Amino acid sequence: MTADARPVPPPLGRGDRFTVWTMRSTLRRAAVMGAYGAVVFGVLQGIEARSVGQGLIEGVFFGVLFGAMTPRFIDRKVRKLTGLPRPETLRLLTAVQTGQVPDEPVMARAVLVWVAQVRKVQRTPQWAWLVYGLFAAATAAWLVVALVDRALASAVAAGVTLVLWTLIVVRVPRRRAAAIARADRAEAAALAVLGTHNTGQ
Repeated sequence: MTADARPVPPPLGRGDRFTVWTMRSTLRRAAVMGAYGAVVFGVLQGIEARSVGQGLIEGVFFGVLFGAMTPRFIDRKVRKLTGLPRPETLRLLTAVQTGQVPDEPVMARAVLVWVAQVRKVQRTPQWAWLVYGLFAAATAAWLVVALVDRALASAVAAGVTLVLWTLIVVRVPRRRAAAIARADRAEAAALAVLGTHNTGQ
């Protein structure tokens, strides 16, 4: 299979384009992940404490911590599995997201390794659904107790948590299917790159 015969990945949607833009810079990934964490945690803490100031302070603290640690953990995992230097991990993550694998055997092999990791992560074990259910039940119990005690702030925080958790669980299958589809495209492109180089030797 020649380079021109590689499977052409479909156009990226707006969300995927934003994800790719984010993945091309460690600083961007840290900022985006930190912002998500800061908003969710800050809103919940602010409601619970009935204080905008406390919500802002704790949201910023958690956002900085989450934004700093998460990309670092992912990059370390990529380097451990693939042996790529740190700057190359950004190219690898982008290649898997877009299906556009660079015409380099080393990168193609790394894509195959990371694709296998993606598939492994996306296979949610049965016990995980039990944990999801227990967390939802605990949050619902928190909401009921808060309503009985007429603790309005706590009830609102519990309600927001329950809604967010429900949205996450509902989106899990959809996001899993999308991640596996992207992994399949990246795998096909990586195999095409390796096939081209093996044929040329």
